[in-house]
Amino acid sequence: MFWNLREPDSEQELASAPEDEEIEFERVYCPVNPAGHNGVRGRISPLSVVLPNSQPQDFVWTWGGECLVQEHVLYLFKMRGLTGYEAIPVPKVKFAQSSGYPPRLWEIIVKGSGGIAASESGVRVRRVCLGCGLTDYSRVTKSTKLIDITQWDGSDFFRVKPVSGFIFVTDRVIQCLRENEFTGWKAQSLEELQKDFDSIMQP
Repeated sequence: MFWNLREPDSEQELASAPEDEEIEFERVYCPVNPAGHNGVRGRISPLSVVLPNSQPQDFVWTWGGECLVQEHVLYLFKMRGLTGYEAIPVPKVKFAQSSGYPPRLWEIIVKGSGGIAASESGVRVRRVCLGCGLTDYSRVTKSTKLIDITQWDGSDFFRVKPVSGFIFVTDRVIQCLRENEFTGWKAQSLEELQKDFDSIMQP
């Protein structure tokens, strides 16, 4: 069984970016549709965060959707042999209202792949820009059919195109988190995930 790993419902624990630092993004210039497609697509600068709480949870999520974990969580991931991720140290971490020493945090970069969403999920290519490659897809209508098992590389952490903003994980990950009673995370079944897709406004 697969799950969507995400932040808890409350936004009070979300970390933010320092106001005095500028975040760098990959810039895209489209010769075919500069008015509509020029812009930024992915962060390329190191992640720096401000923690709203002086006692952060085991999992820390940012307003941008990045998943961070404390060092003891990463240790358990390694001990369990979980796959499909790379852990990048967060170079700058501070508290919003405290001068104390924050815990060391690691950003979880998902490397595993679930390939492209199965056509049974409703996802199909509608348009592809010849200038910059920007692809427009139809919406997800059956989230339970999202993952094509034949395309999944077997990783415990993986993403599925084109819904790459969602982190998918295996039962092994969820079991590890529950057994160790880690805080600051939520798991959604693929069926529950449909509500998220239905709430996204798509043309």
